[in-house]
Amino acid sequence: MAHEVFICYSSHDVTIADTICGSLESNHLKCWIAPRDVLPGQLWGESVADAIDSSRIVVLVLSSNSSNSSQVTREVERAASNNATIIPFRIDDAPISRAIGFFVGSRHWLNAQTPPLKDHLKQLADTVKQLLNYEPAPQEIITMPKIKEKPAVPIKEETEVVKTVQQALHCPKCGIEVRLGARFCHKCGTPVYETQQY
Repeated sequence: MAHEVFICYSSHDVTIADTICGSLESNHLKCWIAPRDVLPGQLWGESVADAIDSSRIVVLVLSSNSSNSSQVTREVERAASNNATIIPFRIDDAPISRAIGFFVGSRHWLNAQTPPLKDHLKQLADTVKQLLNYEPAPQEIITMPKIKEKPAVPIKEETEVVKTVQQALHCPKCGIEVRLGARFCHKCGTPVYETQQY
């Protein structure tokens, strides 16, 4: 049977545990409780572990008996490691063991030590319903304003370098070729200053 609530208790507190189970189920809350829900042929520890793993809420019957039970401590530890919601339902004022206190010390307890019990059972059922229906508010999604992209700057093609080339010159008077860089014609002595560029 699919369930939402796992009831964790010491076998010495079976009467109150069965009462809690009956109260929650009368409020249409599906529970898992041992030994009722351990199928014949199943391994006890495996069945309990699977039930805890598939529960959203663990109701811990908190008493001197459960506080000193190694089995209850293991069940609470598994529930805590699965991030299940643990509701301590305290039925006596005995000191809580350090092992149990480590897992439930910072949680809000339901104090069921004073009669009538039915009032505490109603509060427990209402609490479980609220927790099962609780859905975290969706976190606000912050949208960053879009940054306008600047138009890409076109890359200019490499400018062709215009080279100045000095061509061979000819003497304006005698017409012979004058070597590059010469200032005078080596034949007739005529000054040569002109250069040609392209």
